[in-house]
Amino acid sequence: MREIALRAGTALGSAYYYFPSKDAIVFAYYDQVQDEHERLCALRAAGGDLSARVRASLRTKLEILQGDRALLGALFARLGKPNDPLGVFSESTREQRTRSIETFARAMGDERLAQPLRSAAPALLWFIHLGLIFYMLYDESPGQRRTFKLTDAAAGIFVTLLKLSRIPGMGALQRRVLGALAEAQVL
Repeated sequence: MREIALRAGTALGSAYYYFPSKDAIVFAYYDQVQDEHERLCALRAAGGDLSARVRASLRTKLEILQGDRALLGALFARLGKPNDPLGVFSESTREQRTRSIETFARAMGDERLAQPLRSAAPALLWFIHLGLIFYMLYDESPGQRRTFKLTDAAAGIFVTLLKLSRIPGMGALQRRVLGALAEAQVL
């Protein structure tokens, strides 16, 4: 907190007024990232076909986080802890998680999908983006080139699977996947 106050050019007491804890700073960071993701997705993921919109929504989030890999790496130990307020699935991060899933839903647009899949697809994209963020933390290629190539591939595979879900007879597989996610209380 002292370093933050020093860099902000304010007294330590003022820093604690705005951010009563280190966790409060991280929550403000989460909000800032989500605000930026929503804003940029509204610009970049508008128009175009489904594949372009999905790819833009995933790439945009990674571009926002790309310069913060050291911070994310430092936070990583806490992100996966079930009872940690900063955890990805914690009650404290529910609002950011919900907003992120809604951003992916807007990127999907009015794509014609069966209702159970239509409801689940944005959350599935959110899970994909978590994996991509994790991969980016370890990607030492210039500009995280490998992460962005993987992102483009993941977006393409995701859209292909959505299109395949329209084929008659795929309903049983779709129900199994969505059932497994519901059982795990993921969606």
